[in-house]
Amino acid sequence: MTLLAARDATGGYRGAFTVREISLTADAGRCLAVIGPNGAGKSTLLRVLAGILPISAGTILLAGRPLHSWRRREVARLVTLVPQSVSFAFPLPVQEVVAQGRAPHLGPWRPPTASDHAAVQRAMAAVGLADKANVSVFHLSGGERQRVILARALAAEPRILLLDEPASALDLLHQKTLATAVRKRLSDGVAVVVVAHDLNLAFALADEVLVLQQGRAVARGEPGAVLSPQLLREVFGVEAEFIARGDGSRAILPPLC
Repeated sequence: MTLLAARDATGGYRGAFTVREISLTADAGRCLAVIGPNGAGKSTLLRVLAGILPISAGTILLAGRPLHSWRRREVARLVTLVPQSVSFAFPLPVQEVVAQGRAPHLGPWRPPTASDHAAVQRAMAAVGLADKANVSVFHLSGGERQRVILARALAAEPRILLLDEPASALDLLHQKTLATAVRKRLSDGVAVVVVAHDLNLAFALADEVLVLQQGRAVARGEPGAVLSPQLLREVFGVEAEFIARGDGSRAILPPLC
């Protein structure tokens, strides 16, 4: 089932529309990885899909309806975007920040219920922050703060999860925690779109890969078919080695010198 779709969508920042004629689908229980070099328009694309940035041509469909026809609160209940980085203005405890993810489900006169509190607890546990619930976000490392933002998104229990470089500040253990949390949402029927510079993360999580270059899609398909030495040479300008893993999958060894 397709939950979110772009049809020849062109959009981005006012006066500088940086993604052009993009077509994609985000389907229930499937992960789409968006990859490409710096400045390719990956983060812009996520904001266009979330309705944060406008489109000038084409269509974005949410659950089969044009995105612009939905109220913002309705979109917020269905779609959650996890940005690359967030700065915290106040020294709130982790639990309070994560609880902000429940806001789209609360009315002006409805306080959080037991189910809301349970969703917050599940989200913190999913990213390994249950023991940090009462710690100020000002006292966390960069990687821990990134996990707080991910937990806030998970607490919203969206149908569509848009992740912008979610593993960029995570150590190896918490990259695994992230992958486990994403796979759990996929098994629950959530559609995931993840921007990843780590191509091995794309190999590990994605059912499909979309490659962007200068704001346009230059390739799309299964990771094993799309990610090749030739594509990395043409799009990223590097020669990379592909190695076989013990489970039969492939990994990419990028050149470091």
